[in-house]
Amino acid sequence: MQSLATPTPFSTDFLAQEANALPSFSDGDIIRRPQLLEYANSWPAEVDEASLLPWLDSYFKRLSPIVPVLSHIAVYEAMLLGRHRSDRDFGAMILSMCSIVMIQAVYTEEASHLDERTKTAKLWMQHSARMRSTWDFGQDPTIETILTSFFLFGCLFSNGQQRAAWHQLRLAVDMSCQIGLDQPDVYLLKSKQEREQRIRIYLSLAVTERACALMCRHSISLRGRPWSISLSAQQMSMYFDDPTFGFDESQSSREITGLLCLAHLFDGIDEDVIDCWNGRCRKTDSICDTTDRRKILALTRRLMTAATETSTSDATAISITNSLNESQRVDVLITQVWILNRMWHLSMSHGLLQGTSEHPVLTPEFAVALASAASMVCRQVQLRSIAVHGTGMLAKISDIAASVQTAKELVGEARVAAYIAEPNLFVQSLGPCVDLWQRSGIDTSSCLMTAEEVVNVLTSILSKMRDGRHPYTHLGSQPWPT
Repeated sequence: MQSLATPTPFSTDFLAQEANALPSFSDGDIIRRPQLLEYANSWPAEVDEASLLPWLDSYFKRLSPIVPVLSHIAVYEAMLLGRHRSDRDFGAMILSMCSIVMIQAVYTEEASHLDERTKTAKLWMQHSARMRSTWDFGQDPTIETILTSFFLFGCLFSNGQQRAAWHQLRLAVDMSCQIGLDQPDVYLLKSKQEREQRIRIYLSLAVTERACALMCRHSISLRGRPWSISLSAQQMSMYFDDPTFGFDESQSSREITGLLCLAHLFDGIDEDVIDCWNGRCRKTDSICDTTDRRKILALTRRLMTAATETSTSDATAISITNSLNESQRVDVLITQVWILNRMWHLSMSHGLLQGTSEHPVLTPEFAVALASAASMVCRQVQLRSIAVHGTGMLAKISDIAASVQTAKELVGEARVAAYIAEPNLFVQSLGPCVDLWQRSGIDTSSCLMTAEEVVNVLTSILSKMRDGRHPYTHLGSQPWPT
C-alpha cells in the first residue's frame, strides 16, 4: 500500500487527451469573434429600459433623501444617451439601484407584493453582478462599481442574506479606499462636482459601516472621524457654501444636511469604541484602558447634542430641524436614540451602570427613557417614513425595545414603572434630545406611558413592517453570522 506522504508519479497523458477534446481557436478566430469576450458583460436583453424608469423615479423619491449619492438629472441624461449599454459599470449600477428600491423601500400597503418584487430584484441583482464580473474586477474601481456594491449590500441585507451583504459592504469600503475617498488630499485633485459627490459617498459608507459594526460586531476600515477626515473644517465650509452641494438645484440641500447630521452622530463611534463593543478592549490589570466613566459621559453628551447643530467650522452652524423631511427626521432621531442605547449596553458590559447616579445615562432606567423616546417618535410619523429605511431601521427599533426587558431584569419592574411615569426624570435624562425633538415637531408630552405600553408601540410597528416578514419581529436584532 502506497504511503499518503508519497506523491503519485505525475503523468501528462491525460492532459493530452483533454487537450484533444477541447475546441481549437487560432489567433484569427479570437480576433474575428470579439463578441465571445464581451458577451458576459453586455446589457441583459430581457431587461427593457422602460421597466426600469419607474423604479429609478422611486429611488430618487424614496431613497435619495437618505442616501444622497447620485444626481437624478445626471443619471437620466446618461440613460438617454445609452451609457448603460456601453458602460458595464454604469449598467450594473443602474440595475442595483432599481433592485434596492424594489426590495428595501417597501411601504406597508405594498408588502403584499413583496414576493414578486423580491423575485424581480434578485433577477436584476444577478444581471448586475454578471455585468461587472471580469477576471480583473477591482483592479481599477470606479464610483459606479463602489455604488453597485453599496446598493447590493442594501438588497442582500433586506433579503436576510447577511454574510453576502457584509461582503458587498466590505467591497464598497475597500474600493473606496483604493481610490482615496478616505484621503483628504485626493479630493483636491478632482473637479468640484466630483469632489462633492465623493464626499457624499464617503460619508454614506462611513455611517453605514459603523452602524453595521454596532449591529453585528464587525470591525471598521474607515477609521478616525468621518466628519473631519473627509476634508478640513475650512475646506468643508468652503464647499458647503453652495446650498446644492454641487448637484442639480432640484436635489436640495436638505439631502446633504441629513447625511451630515448622521455623520456627526457616528463621529465619536471610532475604532476604539468599536473594539470595546466587540470585546477587544485594551486592558491593564483587567481594566479597560479605553472605555471608562468619563469616556461614556463624553460620548453620550456628544451624541445628545450632535444632531442639534451640524457645524462646518467653529463660526458656522447649520440647523437641521426645519430642513429635513419626515423620513430623514426618523433616520436621525431613531439613530440617535439607538446609538445612545448601544452606549448604554457598552456601559453595562464595562460595569459602569449604577443603581443610583447623578448621571442618568449611567443608570439602568436610561434604557427605558430611550425606548420611550423611540416610541414617541414612531407614534407621530407616517409608517412610510419608517418603512423606507428597510430592515436596518427595524433592527434599531428592536434593539431599543428589547433593552426595556434588560432594564427590568437589572432593577425590577416596579422601579422601571415608577421611573417612566415621572416626566421630570425623562427630561432630565434626555434634555438636549428633548429640545431637538420639540423643534422637529414631536410632541414630547406623549412620552407618559407605562413601560409595557412603550414596548407594545414598538413591537406593533415591527409587526406592521413588510407584513412581519423580517428577522426583527422578535425583540433584539439578530446577530450576523461571523
